[in-house]
Amino acid sequence: MGLFFGLAGAGALDGHVTVTARPGTFQVQSCELADHDYMCKGTFEDKFNGDTATGVSMEKIGRGEPGERLDAYKLPDGYSEYAIRGLEPSELSRGLFLVGAGVFAVTCGLFAVLTGYSPRPSYTNRRPDPSYGRIGLAQAWRGLGDWGPVRLILCGVAGAGVLIAAWGAVVSLLYR
Repeated sequence: MGLFFGLAGAGALDGHVTVTARPGTFQVQSCELADHDYMCKGTFEDKFNGDTATGVSMEKIGRGEPGERLDAYKLPDGYSEYAIRGLEPSELSRGLFLVGAGVFAVTCGLFAVLTGYSPRPSYTNRRPDPSYGRIGLAQAWRGLGDWGPVRLILCGVAGAGVLIAAWGAVVSLLYR
């Protein structure tokens, strides 16, 4: 399951680790028919920091009326009505959270595989069977004592997963 989360998060990131599609509004000043779409000139205002860029061009599928405000994205190579070539803040946040959750889940799974830890006892005849060989958390942790570096590696990787997921939450809060 953790591997699924990690791969889903990596897919959401689409090879980016920064926001490349900045959402904002585009106020149309004029529109002219281009090859197959309209080319509109106007002013772009960034949604998050309020920066404005005047005299910018943006392709639009339909004709825009002067003074009309449109949702738009600032991309690395210009402005667009859709964020088709960039990563939006919501996608970055979702991707980071899923990658972090996947790393953490895979690390917890490795801990269970290496130590035999099981979070609850096995049940036979609908009653707990303590004689079946349940290994508790404390016993499993002591079992890793023979492999000193493994404890450090597992804790470091699990901590990295938590930090990656937390960074996804920070991105979500920054780009509200």
